[in-house]
Amino acid sequence: MRTQLAREMAEKADLIIAMADRDSLPDYLAESSKLKYWKVESNKHMPYDARLEKINQIKALVEKLVEEIG
Repeated sequence: MRTQLAREMAEKADLIIAMADRDSLPDYLAESSKLKYWKVESNKHMPYDARLEKINQIKALVEKLVEEIG
């Protein structure tokens, strides 16, 4: 079950990271200047090794974000 980020929470956020399909985002998120979209394929039905690759991909994206923010 996916829980959407409420509009009120999005308004208070400094940055919003989304990995869901862009088409599934509500307009207030998709059109937000705070949105940073990470294209990460769902690992729901992937074998273990492929899941580890996705975990490492997300880890690298987080590390890059931390460097950018400082």
